[in-house]
Amino acid sequence: MVDYFVFGGAIAAAVLASITIAVLNLRSSSNLEEQTADLVATIQDTLVDQAMLIVIRSLPSGLQSLSKEQRLQLYGPMRIFSNLRTYEQKVGTIPDAAASSIVVGIVGALLAIATGFLYEIGNAIYILSLLLTAASLFMYLLWGIFPVTKIRALQRANRQLKQATTIDELQPILTRTLATQFNVHFLPLQRDATR
Repeated sequence: MVDYFVFGGAIAAAVLASITIAVLNLRSSSNLEEQTADLVATIQDTLVDQAMLIVIRSLPSGLQSLSKEQRLQLYGPMRIFSNLRTYEQKVGTIPDAAASSIVVGIVGALLAIATGFLYEIGNAIYILSLLLTAASLFMYLLWGIFPVTKIRALQRANRQLKQATTIDELQPILTRTLATQFNVHFLPLQRDATR
């Protein structure tokens, strides 16, 4: 016969042992957030602002008189600026989730022990405790353990962004990273210009 109190304790021990991974993810994601903020500021200063100034100087006065090509030239740097801000904000959510996951993981571990104890003494509340345990452990895994692959992918994306030397090189990297890592999609620039 299974001793569910011991089983709950084993689950709790496994969760508490894996807290180290969540803490490492928290540290990595915090470093990633700082690096991304610095990178975004650098890109805006060196590439985006310069591209905006070049485009603005070459435009005639009055936006109503602009052709489609001139609007596309103006929208390009504006789109990059917007995408960089979105990227920075999305990266900033990862450390918050990782920090929350540590608390949720500890709560889930305690609930696993309580669930086993409640089951052993025949208390019907164990069903509610079991549901809360499952939800806590799911959130712990989702926020604290699984993001390790996302963090690595974003570190690679940051290296690619750092190597970009033009707006045209930045746009596909940003678009791909936002789509694959954060499920953020944008309409093609050509459609925007015809609105």
